[in-house]
Amino acid sequence: MMTRFRILFLSMSMGIAAPAAWSDDTARLTAYNDGDFEGAYSLAQTEAETTDTLAFMARAILADCIVVGIDPPNEQLKRAESIAVRALQIDGDNLEAKLQLAISLSIQARYMSLNEARKSGYGELSRQLANEVLEAEPENVWAHGFLSVWNVEVRRVGGMIGAQIMGASVNKAEEHFRAATAADPGNLTVRWQYARALAALDTDRYQAQILSVLGDIAAREPDDAIERSLHLRAAALAEMIGEDRLSDAQNAARSWL
Repeated sequence: MMTRFRILFLSMSMGIAAPAAWSDDTARLTAYNDGDFEGAYSLAQTEAETTDTLAFMARAILADCIVVGIDPPNEQLKRAESIAVRALQIDGDNLEAKLQLAISLSIQARYMSLNEARKSGYGELSRQLANEVLEAEPENVWAHGFLSVWNVEVRRVGGMIGAQIMGASVNKAEEHFRAATAADPGNLTVRWQYARALAALDTDRYQAQILSVLGDIAAREPDDAIERSLHLRAAALAEMIGEDRLSDAQNAARSWL
């Protein structure tokens, strides 16, 4: 189905490497955190094609989409999907690659009709990938965060009947959100995506919950370029709700990543 989620920053196992490899890895992570996603991607391209490097490249592509915030080019999403698939062909158990593939599929589904999304199978596959991550790491903050939004978005797009068919619910979304914040209490991104998803579903009905989560975001300092962009969106959403512009808030939440 249709869900949006921040590009996931999982720690990558670097193992024992020569000093040059450590230097390259540090350089691309620095570029990524500074918001130079094209530079981070280019640096990763110079390294050996491992599953971790490919997963990082997919992450860098999708990070650029998230920071822009709306309407990413489909070819960009397809490129991230293709790279994540290549990563999984090397190592089918790589958790970050699974998450990056889930994200690329779910953002693509956002721009499909309900019928197209169902036929694509992207919703079911993205959930399966996130669940596989949780099977390997039951407290994985990003997989729980992804599924918190996935459940809300399925409820929004599919309605009650569609949600029942897919086994999704707002209650399940809340369970995953609680698990995510318990695993990483300071995580700003998980909070933004959950608040955004609830606002897209029904800003009026979930107003108190949304404002509570947005308040938590406002109290935290962003750590990187992605968080800075989401911090600004959270402040804008809170302002709309505070001014009782609930329709504007809901429309904005549906358009933002």
